[in-house]
Amino acid sequence: MTTPAEIDLSALPPEVRAAFEAERARRLALEADVAALAEHNRRLEHLIAEFRQVLYGKRSEKLSKRRLPPLRVAA
Repeated sequence: MTTPAEIDLSALPPEVRAAFEAERARRLALEADVAALAEHNRRLEHLIAEFRQVLYGKRSEKLSKRRLPPLRVAA
């Protein structure tokens, strides 16, 4: 089976060949957009994982000295 890149377009009429080439260019542009969006999504998923680690990770439960309530000694 031949791929679209291997098809000999010289047998087609010029207007059909031009339409075919325009469609091929649109498809390649869309494939590039999909790849860029997939990479962007991977980056966002990584950031979400980091934010979750900060919010819910092992060290997120520790209180800083500034956040500790003052100790009251009962007399």
